[in-house]
Amino acid sequence: MRQRLEDRRYSETFEFEHDNVPFTVTYGRNQPGFIQEVFINGGKIGSGLEVMVNDAATVISIALQSEVRPKELLKSMRRDPNGKLASPIGLILADMVKNDG
Repeated sequence: MRQRLEDRRYSETFEFEHDNVPFTVTYGRNQPGFIQEVFINGGKIGSGLEVMVNDAATVISIALQSEVRPKELLKSMRRDPNGKLASPIGLILADMVKNDG
């Protein structure tokens, strides 16, 4: 069952680049400190990439609020032939695992 988030919650923002595209990510945390929502901006405003990462952030947030842990989502992310995460979404999930479990 999806958990309702507090009206006010701690958030943290960071930036990174993937394939020469800058991304800005914000995590929202619940009272115990677990990441419960994510906002992702990347690519040009109104571009297909921006829409996709915004939609991915919504899906990830709903999963987190439904008690799916980031490491479970990370297992399904695509990797390149060298085993490195292939997308900015995979990199964000890996960061979540590092910072949240």
